Amino acid sequence: MDLPFGEYVNYERVLYSERLLLFTDKTMIDISEESGFSDVKYYYKYFKHWYGKKPDEWKKVILNPLHL
Repeated sequence: MDLPFGEYVNYERVLYSERLLLFTDKTMIDISEESGFSDVKYYYKYFKHWYGKKPDEWKKVILNPLHL
C-alpha cells in the first residue's frame, strides 16, 4: 500500500478498531481511544473513509448481513 505515513497510521487504527467493534461491547468512545484516535469525531471520519459507513452502521451490517 502506497500511503503517506499519517494515512497509513489511521488505516491501521481503523483495522484495530474493527476487531474491538466485533468482539467487545465497548462504547464508540472507548474504541476510538483504545485505537489511538484523540477524538471520536476523527475516528468516525477515518472509519467512514475506509469502510464507507459509520462504525455502528458497519457493525450492524456485518453482524446481521440479511438486514441491509
